[in-house]
Amino acid sequence: MKNSFFFLATPLLLSAYLLLSAFTGRPMQAWTKQPNSQAGLDENCNTVQVYSTVCIANTLDQEIVYRFRWGNGRWEDARLGPNRCITHWTGDRYRSAQIEFDSDFNSRNVWKSYDLNFQFSHDASCSGATQYQFQWNGGYNTFDLFRTPGENYCP
Repeated sequence: MKNSFFFLATPLLLSAYLLLSAFTGRPMQAWTKQPNSQAGLDENCNTVQVYSTVCIANTLDQEIVYRFRWGNGRWEDARLGPNRCITHWTGDRYRSAQIEFDSDFNSRNVWKSYDLNFQFSHDASCSGATQYQFQWNGGYNTFDLFRTPGENYCP
């Protein structure tokens, strides 16, 4: 009995699929909504660019010098002025982002290194990125990097 239902239902489903595909010009898979970050598709299932994004803000009154890299790639030197922000982004889907910086404005070298969380976004700006801020940490000459979810210091 189950097999006869399958044989009767299959032509009906196939006919419905062909009719809908012919009228809409889109294959059946386009009717199901898929997560944008996984598929790189917009709401109409058009391919769109997906970026890996991290936003870093400097809330201090001094310039920060640091190094940043995606995955096991090459370290890139960066400078971030006081009360400024920067978005690090890539069109590649890396599994990690890393930062290194000297967290002491004195003559001592106190290097810190962190693995950063990032977000997939259709926009390579701070608005869709994981947010971090350089903030004072315990004294005027020492600072650290803090994740600040829900806060967007940068436009």
